[in-house]
Amino acid sequence: SRLHCESESFKMDLILDVNNWLYPMEL
Repeated sequence: SRLHCESESFKMDLILDVNNWLYPMEL
């Protein structure tokens, strides 16, 4: 269960990284 959660967060981090690369935004 914990491994699943870590992989989910890892995928979310990847998605965020890709989004930041494709759509850079000033925060």
